[in-house]
Amino acid sequence: MIITWAGDPAHQQTCTDRLARAFEQTMRRASGLLSARVHTSVDGARIVVDTQWERREAFDAWREAPEAQALFEQPGAAAEWDTRVYVRHSTHRPVRALHNEMVDRLVSQGFRGTPSIESALRTVPRHLFVPGVPLDVAYSQDVIVTRRGPDDLPVSSSSMPSIMALMLEQLDVRPGHHVLEIGAGTGYNAALLAVLAGSEGEVTTIDLDDTIVRDARDHLDAAGYARVRVLAGDGWLGAPQHAPYDRIEVTVGVSDLSPAWVAQLRDGGRLVAPLWLARGCELSVGFQKDGDRLRSVAVTECGFMRLRGPHAGAETFLNVRGWTVRMDAPDAARAAALEALLALEPRVEPAPPAPRGWHTRLLLEEPRALFLGRTQGSWWHAAHGILDTAVPPSLAFVTSRVWDHQLYTYGGTAARDALLERLATARSLHVQDLTIEVLPRTAPAPPDAIVLARPHYLYAIRERP
Repeated sequence: MIITWAGDPAHQQTCTDRLARAFEQTMRRASGLLSARVHTSVDGARIVVDTQWERREAFDAWREAPEAQALFEQPGAAAEWDTRVYVRHSTHRPVRALHNEMVDRLVSQGFRGTPSIESALRTVPRHLFVPGVPLDVAYSQDVIVTRRGPDDLPVSSSSMPSIMALMLEQLDVRPGHHVLEIGAGTGYNAALLAVLAGSEGEVTTIDLDDTIVRDARDHLDAAGYARVRVLAGDGWLGAPQHAPYDRIEVTVGVSDLSPAWVAQLRDGGRLVAPLWLARGCELSVGFQKDGDRLRSVAVTECGFMRLRGPHAGAETFLNVRGWTVRMDAPDAARAAALEALLALEPRVEPAPPAPRGWHTRLLLEEPRALFLGRTQGSWWHAAHGILDTAVPPSLAFVTSRVWDHQLYTYGGTAARDALLERLATARSLHVQDLTIEVLPRTAPAPPDAIVLARPHYLYAIRERP
């Protein structure tokens, strides 16, 4: 449908925004609707509504309903229909089949979560939390970006079902639990938490962004999870008015834990967070509270968008000549060095063999290490290496095996020499074998661990023998 306004230009944009919002809300209640996407033109003169329905009859019934007709009785403007219906006789498959196939793929790929998590994944309809997204995408294994910032970088998404399932396994929600989620996203994960906590449990989700909060509330209501509490506020502060919590799940990347989360967690309770450890190494860690300390019970690899707001911490991403570079608090000197080095023609040679997980060890142990990634076509390429800013500056990195596993050197030889030395003595590392203990900031640093000092806590990282 294309709706064209003919009204007072001074109020046209206001009317368009109001009508677009009304369409979104009304269509979510429409019987037989599979997906809907509402677009508004820049000048506010047009709205385009793109929908998918189970049957043509469902669309016709909705169009004739009083609620739909009322959308066009807006004060201050008149709307005209330009309705174009395209009937596709093809590959459409029932939502339930797509939904079950998504979970079946998770199971076939090695997901070994509890039966309750699998049941929750089969119960909550993901497509209702990403309206307008094609059904095959909604039930794919992919992350679905739902909002982007002014720089076109993602600020909100529905995470990959596989990492959501792993984090739910780490969280271990039981019936009757009170759960706090930091980062509302689309509301989908909160619905999964609600299924796991059961009718006697309680789920609260909080987000800094009013639009995300509003959309999550609408999605949860449309899917039948009105009992989930959705709050607008700074998630770093938690939600003390509803504490204490048996479980807290953080669904945004953080470099430090909030003291408020620890204070609002019951002793013996679990907290799961995507923790930025060092130089691009991000792990989802399940912690159990023991007095004033937290000890990890599960560790797995992950990748999440960072916390936003006043407690987000220093920026850790640089965009340099097509590369996204991750390092700890990149300063102007290192940024300039990267810009100059990546402008040079690299020297390329085969990389020596490296054991599994060598790059994680490099990021944890080498202060000059960094992670680089870029997209070429539909492929995401990753690389790990060393930046040496001593004169002459140098950069060396090894690309992933999936790409070409080459050693690239820019500038001088210091970074290459250091990286080759690391590779020659590299030992494999499985992140599942790491243990992470969170200590008070004033505690003495354990001598037998890699210790990362953050504003609020110390993180002691050890490797099981």
